[in-house]
Order: sequence, then C-alpha cells, then structure tokens
Amino acid sequence: MSARAQFGGHVQEAPYILEEMVDEWDDIEDAGVKNDLLTACVKLAFKKPAEVQPILGKLLKIAVDDASNVDLHDR
Repeated sequence: MSARAQFGGHVQEAPYILEEMVDEWDDIEDAGVKNDLLTACVKLAFKKPAEVQPILGKLLKIAVDDASNVDLHDR
C-alpha cells in the first residue's frame, strides 16, 4: 500500500486501483489496511486532485460511517 501512496503521482492507474479498494472497504478486515488506504488516497489527492476528489469524498463518507474502529473513524 505505501508504494502506491509514495509513487501514486507516477502510476497512471493509481486512482483507479485505489477506487477499487475503496469499493471493497467492507471486505477489508484489518484496520491497518483501511488506515493505509485512507492515507494513500489523501496523499494522492495532493498529486492528482481532479481524479481523486470523488474517490476521497466517497472514502471519507464510508470511513465516518464505519463504526468498527473508533481510531479509524476519528482519523
């Protein structure tokens, strides 16, 4: 996950790869992976804002509504 966050500006497909992961949010059980996904989307939003804005908006809505982990919800 961290490679996508660090090099997302260089990987053309990065927003679409992350979008697929956002769509599978409920299937991800590990809170660390969810945290990494949130971090990667935020970092990529600074590099490709037009492409990532809708994905990040969707992810933030999902993360706020997810009551399975309070720390992740607060982040």
